[in-house]
Amino acid sequence: MAEAARLGAELGRTLDQLLVEEADPARLSSLVDPLVEPELAGHWQSALALLALLLARWPEELARRGRIDAADRRNRLLDRITRHWARTPPAGFVVAAGIPIAAPAVARLLRLVARLPEGMVVLPGLDQAMPEEEWQALGPHAPDPATGQARRSIETHPQFQLKRLLDRMDVGRGEVRRWRWGGGHDAPASRTRAIGRAMAPAAFTGAWQALRPADR
Repeated sequence: MAEAARLGAELGRTLDQLLVEEADPARLSSLVDPLVEPELAGHWQSALALLALLLARWPEELARRGRIDAADRRNRLLDRITRHWARTPPAGFVVAAGIPIAAPAVARLLRLVARLPEGMVVLPGLDQAMPEEEWQALGPHAPDPATGQARRSIETHPQFQLKRLLDRMDVGRGEVRRWRWGGGHDAPASRTRAIGRAMAPAAFTGAWQALRPADR
């Protein structure tokens, strides 16, 4: 019973995350090639069958109850604020600070705030010294026109969500200005550089060999 509750909670979080990303959960059932599915292990086939059943039943259950998912409601509220402020910009200073979430609805709102006459978006810990080649390697990457396949994004990198947020805001990293009240004594430049190099994507760690000992 406890294991069933745990798995149910995990499934709920997965569905919520799909809704936050505005990805239709029903698309999950089409991710497996029908020609490959028979070759999957039995437990995989059982899991896919259960998932397909849940994805079909859950929207029906919501409709029967006259309700929507909490994640869907949050997206709608954020979009309502965005539309309202686009028509009637708020008077005075508006700041959105410390938001590292790259969800589409959040990005649309932050994009609007950044473009308000007295709006400001303060990003937490954006690495502006990261080499451009490494920054672009994080992804997300567009599919190759020839193969239809895309390079894998480095979603585990601490800068990935900030890059995706900026991409969705249609803001280049070079357009971001350094906040003059940012911590200097708390984060000395040498430590910041060391952490940045330690977090370099695997394909770029060879550059460590060319660093001076004091910079390693």
